[in-house]
Amino acid sequence: IQLNLGGLIGYTAPTNNAGTGQLVTPRNRAAKGLISKIRFQSSNLQIQRDTWTARQMAFTNDPFTPARSWTIARNVTAAFNPDGTTKIWARSGNIILENRVSLPAVFSQTLGKEKASYVIGSDNQDRDGVYLGYNLKPIKIGSGGTLNLQPQLLIERAISGQSNSFIAPGASLGSSNVTQSITAADAFGLIGNLHLPIANLSLDSYLSLATFNPDHLASGTRNTTRLSLPVQLPGNNSAIASLFGTYRERSYNGSLGLQNVIYAYGLNLEGSSTIQTQHPKAKPAYSPSADNASTKPIEDDEKPANSFFQPIGISWQLQSGNFQSNLYETSSLANIWRTTLRLSASSAFSLWKDKPVSTSRNPEAGLRYSPTAIIPGLDLNFGVSGVGAGYSDGSSQNTLTFYGGPSLTLGHFDKRFFDYTRLSASIAGTFNNGLSPFGFDRAVDLRTASFTVAQQLYGPVVLEAGATYNIDPGSIYYGQNSYSYFEVKLQRRSYEFGVYYSPYDGIGGIRVKLNDFNFDGSGSPFMPTAVNAGGASAMPIRRNPS
Repeated sequence: IQLNLGGLIGYTAPTNNAGTGQLVTPRNRAAKGLISKIRFQSSNLQIQRDTWTARQMAFTNDPFTPARSWTIARNVTAAFNPDGTTKIWARSGNIILENRVSLPAVFSQTLGKEKASYVIGSDNQDRDGVYLGYNLKPIKIGSGGTLNLQPQLLIERAISGQSNSFIAPGASLGSSNVTQSITAADAFGLIGNLHLPIANLSLDSYLSLATFNPDHLASGTRNTTRLSLPVQLPGNNSAIASLFGTYRERSYNGSLGLQNVIYAYGLNLEGSSTIQTQHPKAKPAYSPSADNASTKPIEDDEKPANSFFQPIGISWQLQSGNFQSNLYETSSLANIWRTTLRLSASSAFSLWKDKPVSTSRNPEAGLRYSPTAIIPGLDLNFGVSGVGAGYSDGSSQNTLTFYGGPSLTLGHFDKRFFDYTRLSASIAGTFNNGLSPFGFDRAVDLRTASFTVAQQLYGPVVLEAGATYNIDPGSIYYGQNSYSYFEVKLQRRSYEFGVYYSPYDGIGGIRVKLNDFNFDGSGSPFMPTAVNAGGASAMPIRRNPS
C-alpha cells in the first residue's frame, strides 16, 4: 500500500537552477525505488516447478532478527518469471511494525517491479486536492515494453462541484485558471507511463489527464515523450542522445515557482563523468547481511580510509528545440527556438571524519534508526555551473554560478536522545549576462542562501526542515523564499514514516518508505513463534540484475 498525500505532481527537475547550490528540492514528487531482496518464512510450503504456495507466509526486508517490519500474507502464491522477477499475491495480509502495530495490506506485488495498487494523493495544481488512484496490471507490449495506467477518482473536486485547475473554455493556454463548475467527466483522471524498447532505442512517455471533459482537455493534459539512445563518448561514464517532445510540461524556477512550457520539441545530448580522488585503499562502509550470517566486526584496517577530496562529478547538456511558453511576467505566449549549453562540476572537501560505532559486540550497532551506519563528519561542498542560452529572437542569457557551504553530521543515531544532528548550508552567487524572454528559465535568483537541518528528538523521531531564500538586495524577490518545507519523521532501520508540509506551495502529505538492504545469507526465523508455532525456514529471494 502506498499512502502519499504529496501526489503525482509531475513537474520536471529544476532547469536553470540546477547546480546552483540550492539544497532544498520539491518534496511532492512521487518516490521511486525497489526492494531488491527479502526474507520469507512459512511453516508449510508447496513447490511445483516455478510456483510456490502457502496458507500463510511472512516477508521482511529487514536483514536482522527480530525484524522491525514484516508482512503476514494468507493464501499466498509466488511465481518466478523468466525475466528474473518474482510475482507474489495473496488473498489478504497485514503489515506489522515493531511487532505491535498492524496495518491492513492489499498484497499483490512483483519483486523487481514494485508498484502500489492503491494511491491516495493530493494535487492542488491540476486535480483540486485529494484523489484516489488505482494502478492497473501493466500491459505488456512486445517482448520488453510495458504500459502502466492509473485511473483516478478526483474526490475533493467531485465533492466541491467546482474546479480552479483549468482556463476558461476557448481562452489562450497562457491565460490564468478560473473557477468554474464541473461535469461528471471532470471527476475522473488518468496517469499513464509507456516504456518501449526499440532495438537500441528506448521510447518513454508520461501522460497526465486531469479531466475527461472535452472542454477542459487542452488545459488538463500534460505529456512528456522521449526517444533515447545511449551513446559512447570519450571521457564520459554515460551519455544519452534523445529526441524530446512535451505538452504543458511544468518547470520549477525558484522564486517564480512552477512555470508552464506549453509545448517543446527538439534534440538533447547529455553526459556525465567522475574524477576519482578517493584514497586507493578506501573500502566500502559496513553493510549488514541477512540475520548477520556473514557479518564480522570491522577491524581498524578495514575501516574506510580518510579521503580529503571526494570524487568530482562533472555533467553537461546540449539542447536545442522549439519552445512555446509565457513571456516573463505576462500571459502572452511566444514561440521561440532555444539552444542551451550547460556545464557543471561539484565535489566536497572532508575536513573531519569520525569512525562508525563498533560492531564487534553488537552487529546491529548504529543501525537502530537508520539503514546505514551514520558517520559523524564535517564536509565542505562546493561547485560551479555555467549555462549559455541563445534564442531565435536575438536574446541571450549566460550565467555562471558558484556555490558552496558546510555539511555537518554529529552523533551516530544510536542512542535515544539527541544522538543525531545534520546541518547543511549553502551560499550561491550567479553572474549573468543577458536575460531570457521566457519565464520558465529566466535567471531571477542571483544570490541565494539555503539550509537543511535534521535533529533527533527522541528515539526514532526526527524533525527536519529546509528553505532557500533570495538574498540579492537588488532583486524584487529579495527576502522571499524560493522553497521551504518541514517534516516530522519516524525512522527505523527497515522503514520510515513521515508527515511533511511545504508553506511555499501549500502542499502537505504522508510519506511511507521501506528501506532496501543488499544482504546475503539465510538467517533465522523472524516471525514470532506465537503466530507460527509449527517451525519455519528463512530464505532470501534474489532478484537477477537487469
